Amino acid sequence: MMTSSRISTARYWLPAIAALICLGLGMGIMSVFGFFIDPLAEEFSVSRATITSAPIILILVPAFFGPIVGRIADNLPIRVIMMIGLCIATGSLYLISIAPSLLLAALGFASFVVGMSMCGPIVINALLLKIYQQDSGRALAIGAMGASLAGITLPKCVAYLMVDGTWRDALSALSVGIFLLLALVIIFAIPRSSKPLQKNDHLTKPVNDIESSASETATSTTDKSFLKNPSFWFVGVGMAMTLNAALVLGICYPPHLLGLGFSLDQAASIIAMGGVGGIIGKLCVASLVDRFTQQIKYVVIAVLLIKIVAVIGLLTISSFYPLLSVALLLGFGGGAFIPMHPILNSCYFDRSIVGQINGAQMPLFLPFALIGAPMAGLAYDTSGHYQWVLLAIISVLSLAVILFWCLSKPPKANSDLTSASVNPAPSTEPDPAVG
Repeated sequence: MMTSSRISTARYWLPAIAALICLGLGMGIMSVFGFFIDPLAEEFSVSRATITSAPIILILVPAFFGPIVGRIADNLPIRVIMMIGLCIATGSLYLISIAPSLLLAALGFASFVVGMSMCGPIVINALLLKIYQQDSGRALAIGAMGASLAGITLPKCVAYLMVDGTWRDALSALSVGIFLLLALVIIFAIPRSSKPLQKNDHLTKPVNDIESSASETATSTTDKSFLKNPSFWFVGVGMAMTLNAALVLGICYPPHLLGLGFSLDQAASIIAMGGVGGIIGKLCVASLVDRFTQQIKYVVIAVLLIKIVAVIGLLTISSFYPLLSVALLLGFGGGAFIPMHPILNSCYFDRSIVGQINGAQMPLFLPFALIGAPMAGLAYDTSGHYQWVLLAIISVLSLAVILFWCLSKPPKANSDLTSASVNPAPSTEPDPAVG
């Protein structure tokens, strides 16, 4: 009986673990983008500002393609979408490694982002919200841990590959390895349909009844009027500002550390410590967030304040061991914040259209992307350091705090569903997921 219960629990959480791996080896690859800035600039004889403008594509493509992907994720088999996206992404990554010119490399990067959009956060988060009706917050946090694991492992791997080879060798090796691993994960661990999962059979009827009742009573977001809801704009713009600030920080983080005089291995160690903090932050979110849906905006604000303190530390500290502590704190704040976008949308909007909500908010990321990354490169080319960039990040995060403070309480119907799922109807049998 105990063995059967453990197997059931393992099967229940298998898609969340698969999401962790996919997000870690997919979009998580951006955690090592900073290591390629100098080699690319030298290879193609361009400035740092030119190379650091590349992540604009990371926002441009989803801004136009995201709404389409969100609608597709709500209507087509997730496994098929993800496999197509994986082939596009890893094939593009390999093409970048053999690109003879910067233009072809940029086109390859744009194609990579298209592929990652099809097997990245928009698709995966929509899947997790639908299949984990009982534990959506926990599932999202588990999936988001992939980026933190990538932050721990990928910097060391890339540093090793680039010490013994060129940036082209490192990129080609990553593309092949990522394809082989994620293909297996998608085929064997991503479910064929988005049908809600249940921990055990005795919970099926009560949970489905609760879900049905909540869907019938949720009148604020189940139609197409979500664009008229102020929460859509507060969440969308706040997330756009915060995640673009994180993107800019990810770009300048490794060069900033190298500029302080640290070796490539030391910089990778500091960044890896941030990955450890990210896992801790996501574990905290996984443990607590489903219990605080009515106070979700205060959770988001608290996480943002932690990030602000950490960036201040990064701005003012230049010693190795204190920076390890700063990186841990920065990783904690960043890690805890990553799953907040879908969590916020699931609190304020009906889950049946959350893929469309996530996709519809992607264009809001565009204005900040057009400004942030190029200005970061320009600031370095002008001043020779990233101090002004870090100050700008602190300012943007502070403005995001104000935006999230303006959010109202989530609709009661949505939080009733979450509360019921966190505290299900009493049962005479033990819950196999406990512990």
